[in-house]
Amino acid sequence: MSHNLDGFEALLMLECETPPIFAFESPEQAGRISVIIPLYNGAAFLEQTLHSVWEQTLDPARIEIVLADDGSTDGSLELAQRLQAESPCAMQVLTHPDHANRGVSATRNLCLRHAQGQYIALLDADDQFLPRRLEASLAHFAAHPECDALGSFGINVDESGKPVTGYNGTSQAGNYRDLEADLDPPFTFEQLWVSYPIVNSSISLRRRAAGEVGGYPETMAHQAEDWFLMLLISLQSPIACIEESLMRYTHHPGSYTTLYHIHQFDKGARYEVLLHVVSWMSRRPAYRERGMALFRKEYPLLASTESTPNLTHLPLILKNAWKTFRRVGPVRSARMLTTTLCSALRRTDADS
Repeated sequence: MSHNLDGFEALLMLECETPPIFAFESPEQAGRISVIIPLYNGAAFLEQTLHSVWEQTLDPARIEIVLADDGSTDGSLELAQRLQAESPCAMQVLTHPDHANRGVSATRNLCLRHAQGQYIALLDADDQFLPRRLEASLAHFAAHPECDALGSFGINVDESGKPVTGYNGTSQAGNYRDLEADLDPPFTFEQLWVSYPIVNSSISLRRRAAGEVGGYPETMAHQAEDWFLMLLISLQSPIACIEESLMRYTHHPGSYTTLYHIHQFDKGARYEVLLHVVSWMSRRPAYRERGMALFRKEYPLLASTESTPNLTHLPLILKNAWKTFRRVGPVRSARMLTTTLCSALRRTDADS
């Protein structure tokens, strides 16, 4: 089997030649924490999710909720707007232009751009915070100024809030000790590449850190954007872990995590995260060599026919091609796409 970098180098060309600067809409407000919630058809859970933020032990004046609807069709947006009027803390309700469905990464970025807090707390619309979630996070940041991001433990629950055994085999979400990998927080890039124990709704980070790495990747097809973001931040500052249950992680049939495990998306997600991470690293001189070393080590394993079907990266290429078409025009983008596809097909012929 032969693998070369031609196709990957062409894929890199579909990204901006210069890394984009993440632009926030408002200046940062010191001491405040913004809870960002992407919402898509989450009406069944939204009220209890918001109440879990309203019931925090932290002073409501220090809390901001930034919720963005991703083109819901179940009345989620209307419910969010009604609950906005009841919120004891500041709350924004946002939508994409024309109420479009843009995907979870674009929706998280919309929240992030409008967040005003010095700190960001992530919350999925079907999860809930436990009362000390925000207070404990801010206390950790205050005690550890070198820390840019952190996670915590949580409780695996079903739709009714009853504790259940999660995908990690226990009732406690985010407990790195339950995994086979040798993990020891704070988590480095190398540890997080091997295994990712962090539950999204347990994550808090400094707004500055999210902006410095460019936010979430909007061209990612798999919903592994939280893993991607933590990998990038860990290059600059390892990810801390508060070993206390601070949130409820809801397991239900309609969640992406459930589909992820049923359809075994893990190999495809790892493959796509590798391409995005190495693309990010290759465009930054301080990380380029490290990124290419990661690619040379991991790509042959992930692209082999034993682990991943041939050309599983074509959806990513096509997504990037459309993004490039809108940015640089049809002639140049067509040339880039042709180069990428031809190289990918040559590699597939060599594998067959």
